[in-house]
Amino acid sequence: MLSLRPDGGDLKIAARGLRNPFGFAFQPGTDRLYASVNGQDKLGTAKRPEPAESVVLVRDGAFYGWPRCWPSYQKRLLAGRCRGVTAPVAYLEPHSSADGIGFWRGDLFVALWGQYLSNRHGRKLVRIELGKDGRARGVTTFARGFDHPLALVVDPRGGLLVADWGRGVI
Repeated sequence: MLSLRPDGGDLKIAARGLRNPFGFAFQPGTDRLYASVNGQDKLGTAKRPEPAESVVLVRDGAFYGWPRCWPSYQKRLLAGRCRGVTAPVAYLEPHSSADGIGFWRGDLFVALWGQYLSNRHGRKLVRIELGKDGRARGVTTFARGFDHPLALVVDPRGGLLVADWGRGVI
């Protein structure tokens, strides 16, 4: 992840080892930046899929492990060669494609896009309840029935809007 000023100056590496970070959201009232991250393929088995998709709390200079370390969905910890790796704050369903994220009513929400040719993973919206330390206290399914939810935004009247790429609707 790179960081730079609005004028393009002061380009620097802010964080390393993130495979496919997609969504970014600042927690209101804090300086905490969260990112949704999509894990690599071909780990685990059909019955025990790995690795987890994840949400990380972005810290300046942190290393998040890819490609030598990954978040294990089964064990809810890091697996592989993980010395010096910053763990995710939340472990999400493998192969669900964690995409758009946003804060709504105090919790963090993540759109799980799913897979192209399978309904097995994702296609839902999950809620992550965060503790005062910024780590997940719980991850629950908030809404189902999407084809491919992709982006989230809170409208000016306070409603949570979800763009469903598969249906072309919000």
